[in-house]
Amino acid sequence: MEKNVYGEACRQWRVNKGLTQEYMATQLGLRDAKAYQRFEAGDSPLTIPMLESIAKVVEAGTVANLLSIGDRLSFNQCNQANTFGPGNAYYESNAKLIDQLREQIKRQDAEVSFLRKQLETALKGAATKSAPSPKRKP
Repeated sequence: MEKNVYGEACRQWRVNKGLTQEYMATQLGLRDAKAYQRFEAGDSPLTIPMLESIAKVVEAGTVANLLSIGDRLSFNQCNQANTFGPGNAYYESNAKLIDQLREQIKRQDAEVSFLRKQLETALKGAATKSAPSPKRKP
């Protein structure tokens, strides 16, 4: 039997926040606490929208934070429709976006370095021009 890491992560966050399953069900618009309990138990599939909603209720910030258990992320393979992890269009598009943002940061870092050098050169030139020139004797 496969361990339910997604439901376990949700349970740990809920317990750490001191929230009840009934409260979670109400916040998530579910019928009752039993409906939410099935997510934690792994009896109902956790979709990305549901994980996002749970992350919001427990104030985890992101699904990645929600699924963090200790020092590792629980992005195990899943074959449920609309689930989180590699092979999912949501995950793949985010990975591509992250790569694009990293490249943009590299370009901006290079531009900042260039502009700093330009500024230093300009300030040195201005300091040289504003320095008092020695007075000449007649």
